[in-house]
Amino acid sequence: MNKIGALDGLRGIAILSVLFSHFVTAGGINLGRVGVELFFVLSGRLMAELLFVRKNDLAIFLKRRISRVWPALFVMVIVTSWIAALPLRGTLHALTFTSNYASAYGYRVEMLDHIWSLCIEEHVYIFLAILAFAVRRWNIDPAKVCFVAAIMCMAHGTYLTLNGGGYYEVYWRTDTRAASILISTAIYLLLRKHQWVIPTAGVWFAGITGLLLNINLVPDPIKYSLGTICLALAVSTIEHSGGLIKTVLCNRATLLVGLLSYSLYLWQQPFCKLIGTYPLAALFLATIVCAVMSYWLIEKPCRDFLNRVWAAGNPRPAVPRQAIESP
Repeated sequence: MNKIGALDGLRGIAILSVLFSHFVTAGGINLGRVGVELFFVLSGRLMAELLFVRKNDLAIFLKRRISRVWPALFVMVIVTSWIAALPLRGTLHALTFTSNYASAYGYRVEMLDHIWSLCIEEHVYIFLAILAFAVRRWNIDPAKVCFVAAIMCMAHGTYLTLNGGGYYEVYWRTDTRAASILISTAIYLLLRKHQWVIPTAGVWFAGITGLLLNINLVPDPIKYSLGTICLALAVSTIEHSGGLIKTVLCNRATLLVGLLSYSLYLWQQPFCKLIGTYPLAALFLATIVCAVMSYWLIEKPCRDFLNRVWAAGNPRPAVPRQAIESP
């Protein structure tokens, strides 16, 4: 199985889970949460490879995170805020990647509150870049650091939950949910170091177990510890799997959805919050149209332009942009 195809396909599965949850329903399990968790563990696996295996230049790494995330996010937030007359405070929280803590402490703007997951990703990217700098200077073991940090985040989330914290107050915070990205980074690095490959049967077992641990009846601390570890194990060597996994992840439709996953994630929230006000089919179609326009008119051209400009101003040879960028 092609590594890049497998990971792009996983993005497709993740965003389809989010779309299904928001525009349809799934009794007994919140597929939107599962989709976001897949994005998180996929990010951890990808950042591990970029920062600690390929050892990408840190300045280039951070610039590419900006070119990947910021332009499409900026346009979506500004357009949505203008049309829906959203409060300025909510717009600023979204654009400064602070909306996850604003939401955790009670200030939510529903059309933009999905930005919480992007906040966590950006915060962890900075942490991992700092860790990569330390690793290259002092030869620290990044897997151990990520593992310890992930366990601390999981323990903090459990503590807050046992003391009465709800899902939004606990698991939209970087100091709890960063565990999902960090544990995936640690697992990928550990497996790679020891050259362990999870067989296809193991990928299926880990993936299905992770899904079962995300049903609504399972307490949140277990969802975001054991459940996340299972999903991270499934993702860590999934590119070596075959059979049905290869068929699902590498078919054209899944790859196309994966390609559009970031723009789809950005635009699904404003429209799904209008369900009940406008026809469902029209809202879903509007999501697809806006996502396609966002990808081809904003996300891709802005990313390509910024990367060219920054590469031209860098005297060192730039590392070629891989298709395995984060969701």
